[in-house]
Amino acid sequence: MKKVSIQDIANDLGLSRNTVSKALSDSETVAYETRLKVQKRALQVGYSKIDPEIKKKFSNLIKSPTKSILVIIDKQIVDFWNRIIIGISDELRKNNYNLMLTCVNDEDEEELRLPSNIEKTVVDGIIVVCLLKKKYIERLVQYNIPMVFLDNLLENSDNELLGDNVVVEGKNSVYEITTRLIKNGCRNIGFIGYTEYCESMRIRWDGFHKAMVKAGIPIDKRLCLNKLVQYNLYIEEEVKRCLDEIQKPDAFVCVNDSIAINVIKYYKAKGYKIPDDISVAGFDDTRNATVVEPALTTVHVCNEQIGARLVQQLVWRINNKDMPFEKIYVSTKPVYRKSTR
Repeated sequence: MKKVSIQDIANDLGLSRNTVSKALSDSETVAYETRLKVQKRALQVGYSKIDPEIKKKFSNLIKSPTKSILVIIDKQIVDFWNRIIIGISDELRKNNYNLMLTCVNDEDEEELRLPSNIEKTVVDGIIVVCLLKKKYIERLVQYNIPMVFLDNLLENSDNELLGDNVVVEGKNSVYEITTRLIKNGCRNIGFIGYTEYCESMRIRWDGFHKAMVKAGIPIDKRLCLNKLVQYNLYIEEEVKRCLDEIQKPDAFVCVNDSIAINVIKYYKAKGYKIPDDISVAGFDDTRNATVVEPALTTVHVCNEQIGARLVQQLVWRINNKDMPFEKIYVSTKPVYRKSTR
């Protein structure tokens, strides 16, 4: 990890380098409140040259009686994410860590406003479940706290890793589902989902693309609804608007169950039979996948295990701070139901 300097602390607190240097020397020429603020910050970010006497003064900050992990989420939490958080909570309990949950919204990201938990308490590690932009991540990195991220915005994925990264592997499962559709007579197959949003979405497209190319079937770009829309994940109104503009294909492969279920609703409302007239497949195996009629072919993601894996990686990282960052892919499995041939 990056070695913290006096200048880093000065930049973070909006103070001069000279003021921070004096505060770390406990100089009385610096106001008492400012000294405390600087010294506390230096301990939080792991500044290595801090005076042992100052460490002793803040011993309650360094040695908290209970270990805490901060989990960062956004406010759009649904069942899929809830089960990941349950997995995180269960695994943290096994490892004797406390769970601290906080939300980051668009305004927080835009203003680079970090969770207050980081300032007010000791945090041994951070698990980021939502997708954050690079500037916000870089702001978090300044705290020098071990971090693990679930997935990654595609705009960040080609850059140097800023922490360990756990990604749901979807390429192989989507490849299997698409190949099966082809074997069962589907030729005009479409794809729905913004593929430039995050890494997990992109590799689902890669699986679809691989199956079509291997079968020698040209991909009809008119049937691939994978561009940026107002809402990255294609909400119901966007699905309806897009489907109104194209001819019905033999099948659709969708990046998640929510989109797939909206596709089924759309074509059923038009009088088409699923899967006789059109096959539809999703991804995630949410609870609604078995509620919709017909039940949805999808890809099973073991959310609780994803949550547990995030914790396992973070605990390892806490004990191995100097090891290179890792990217971990967690496998998935196709689940075939009545919505596909």
